[in-house]
Amino acid sequence: MTQERPFRIIQITDPHLLADQKGVFAGLTTQNTFEQVLKKIKETYFPCDLIIATGDIVHNDAAEQTYKRFADAVSKLGIKTIVTPGNHDDAEILKKTLRNGLVTADKHYTAGKWQFFLLDSSVKNAVNGHLKEQELTELEELLKKTPEYHTLIAMHHHPVSVGCRWLDMSGIDNGSRLMDMVEKYPNVKIIMWGHVHQDFVSEKNKVNLVATPSTCIQFKPKQVDFCLDRLPPGFRWLDLYNNGHAETGIVRLDELPTEIDFSTSGY
Repeated sequence: MTQERPFRIIQITDPHLLADQKGVFAGLTTQNTFEQVLKKIKETYFPCDLIIATGDIVHNDAAEQTYKRFADAVSKLGIKTIVTPGNHDDAEILKKTLRNGLVTADKHYTAGKWQFFLLDSSVKNAVNGHLKEQELTELEELLKKTPEYHTLIAMHHHPVSVGCRWLDMSGIDNGSRLMDMVEKYPNVKIIMWGHVHQDFVSEKNKVNLVATPSTCIQFKPKQVDFCLDRLPPGFRWLDLYNNGHAETGIVRLDELPTEIDFSTSGY
């Protein structure tokens, strides 16, 4: 008996692209590592069915041209991609720019037995995340109407503690609202986010909680204060099955970029 082919998604997050393609963040040319990660995806985890990009697409200088450059690069993979903004993004510019084509800011996407809902946790001119009442209402209405679909919820900020004090100060300030809500809906299987620049896997009330390395620099887990990790950029893959089962893992570039400035004290 042949096993069903899973629906494969890739999560990329926090590329921190700059308007200047040669611009650097913590000593790193983020455009280069972003493109290297896309190449790694094509080499190791194709075919894939969907890409989810969980924010901080740009780094402090949001412009249409930078979002278009992101979209052009990802579009070369030929895979439907949905994007949600992070705290370094300008949500309005991101959503205005990514309206058509393979790479869009669509909030809801359905494929087979699975559906994907992207929450906007960004707050203008703030580092922390917050989920607006409208976002939570839309999500709950969807979950009520679609109990037959296994559901993956994605956003930029983390709704639960990741055990890193300085990062937990900038998580979603009302994340407990989301966690309390999904307890009522057993079709929610996965909650996924970016922002923390590290691999994180946990579970709460049978919901898988996952975060993903950045395509640029990494933050060291379990730290009180800001600290860069000596791990290469990467991405997350998830194989989703019709019965609601999911498998996931991290893939990184083969080498740590040598130009990273580990004396960087913040971002």
